[in-house]
Amino acid sequence: SPVPPQYVFWYHNDRMINYDPSASATAGGGSAPGAANSRGGVTVSTEPGGPRTHSRLLVTHATHADSGNYP
Repeated sequence: SPVPPQYVFWYHNDRMINYDPSASATAGGGSAPGAANSRGGVTVSTEPGGPRTHSRLLVTHATHADSGNYP
């Protein structure tokens, strides 16, 4: 049977954000909340394990620069 992914890659428009230290967010691990970037307000939390992997991207205090696609 397929195994759920250990990692979820978030993108803002065409740029990977949660594994790119110069971009908008940093990766979270396990069930702990993700770390905020230097701007603050952008966090990623990824919870691997079980039959599914859950990942959440939270943008608080959003500005115009945060608009776009997050596929």
